Amino acid sequence: MTRASYTALNIQYPFAQLILSGLKTIETRTYPITENKLNIPILLLETPGPKGKFKCRAVGIIMFTDCFKYKSKEEFQSDFNRHLVEKDSLYDWVTKPKYGWVVKVLDVFEEPIPYTKNKGRVFSNNINLGS
Repeated sequence: MTRASYTALNIQYPFAQLILSGLKTIETRTYPITENKLNIPILLLETPGPKGKFKCRAVGIIMFTDCFKYKSKEEFQSDFNRHLVEKDSLYDWVTKPKYGWVVKVLDVFEEPIPYTKNKGRVFSNNINLGS
């Protein structure tokens, strides 16, 4: 891998793996992605969340190509096959509207790269990996 500077995004396990496998094509949040984060390579930092048994690690490069707002909880739940958020889970629609960020996978790393500088931010800027 050549040295490059990336914007990075934290996504919890197992969702990061579902994105890289191509099964999860929509990342969901309670806010829209900003225009400056669309259509650029983004380093995917996988965080362990409640189910992972590892520390933060870089696992691939993704891109968000579009963002849309779900019109209702019913619409959100009917789109399960794309976002894979279980009904009544911690990440289900509760009170705030949900937004869908359309994901395109650009690269999946053969081996995860440990990343120890994670400050817990959703997005981080100027992350360098490689030599």
